[in-house]
Amino acid sequence: MEHFKILSLDGGGTWALIEVRALIELFGPETRGHEVLRRFQLVVANSGGSIVAAGLAADFTLGQLLQLFRDEAKRRSIFVERPWYQRMLAAIPALQDLEARYAARKKLEGLERAFSESKQEGFARLTMEEWKARAGQGLADIVITAFDYDRRRAIFFRTRSGSPAASRSPARNPTFAQAVHASSNAPITFFDEPATFLDRRFWDGAMGGYNNPTMAGVVEALSHVGDGAARVEPSAIRVLSLGTGMVLSLPPDATGEVEDKRLLHVPEEPGLASDIRKAALCIVDDPPDSASFVAHVTLGHRLPRDERDVVQDGPVIRLSPVLRPVKRNGRWMYPEKIDPGFYQRVSELGMDAVMKEHVLLIDSLCDAWIQGRIPNQSLRANQDLEPEVGHARFSDALTQLRTWLDGELHPPSVAAAR
Repeated sequence: MEHFKILSLDGGGTWALIEVRALIELFGPETRGHEVLRRFQLVVANSGGSIVAAGLAADFTLGQLLQLFRDEAKRRSIFVERPWYQRMLAAIPALQDLEARYAARKKLEGLERAFSESKQEGFARLTMEEWKARAGQGLADIVITAFDYDRRRAIFFRTRSGSPAASRSPARNPTFAQAVHASSNAPITFFDEPATFLDRRFWDGAMGGYNNPTMAGVVEALSHVGDGAARVEPSAIRVLSLGTGMVLSLPPDATGEVEDKRLLHVPEEPGLASDIRKAALCIVDDPPDSASFVAHVTLGHRLPRDERDVVQDGPVIRLSPVLRPVKRNGRWMYPEKIDPGFYQRVSELGMDAVMKEHVLLIDSLCDAWIQGRIPNQSLRANQDLEPEVGHARFSDALTQLRTWLDGELHPPSVAAAR
């Protein structure tokens, strides 16, 4: 049976460089974006992941796409800080984190400059539909998620407006830069106003629950009818879900001794400031964290029979680092060979992570994940944070992925082989 393959790309700001690093491990740094798009039938993306998707459409090599995140000048052209005198709360320490740090309008300009570097003629000016018409049928369709600020609901920008999953309302047909601008416009603590174009206003797709857009891709695939082709059956769908990493503290119900109290979850006192901050940040947690598991169940795969049965052969492969405590001999401790200082510095990073030293930390986190020194995010975990569904290590997931993409993957890197 021929599989319908979906590439799902999470949001996460600068942390989306992790997704590019994963793609480089799979396909190699010199692989061009269009070569990656030929290996999938659909790409669905949000926020930082939408930058990755647009970079693939622009036919950057994966190495060039990684530099888009690593280059400080390019990062700062997207995350353009507002001057302090425009931030009324900046002088009040307890409230300064509640005010947007970055200028939304400058972000669009930075994205347009970044995509104008594509060797694909006129890419920065093409609408998503025009790109698809020019690219032809060999490349994956692309769906970018956003949130309609005025209608208060999720919205999807597509390279194929005639998708059966699309509303019959007149389609919005932005350029890739505009779609990415909408998709990456996280509100409240990040950008100062909605992304505005085509006479509409937009927030980040995470506001609609699509920071992990896997289920948007599954729905798109299940509704898919090609030219004269049959509907895609659930059993044919395979999803590679790439995340942007996370840090987990010990859950409140965890049992066992703790090596370091900093590994414990620290409850916040309810209040206006803390609740606004929590509301602004929880859009990247559940339901996005559960989206891959929901897709696993939706596509009809089995669940564990008992506590010893770990399901690793499902239709969804999740690749995303999770920096978390590990339990050994009944005692919670830092992952082996992970320095507590590094652990704490990573746990304090924001999604924007504009500064050079912050990006280096994310790169180091990615190295540790690929090398197997920190765990991979499972689709569902038990109270000891170990997988019930999904893969515990990057290398485990890669082994299954090779059965889907046999003969199409780059040889394992030295880092992954350790």
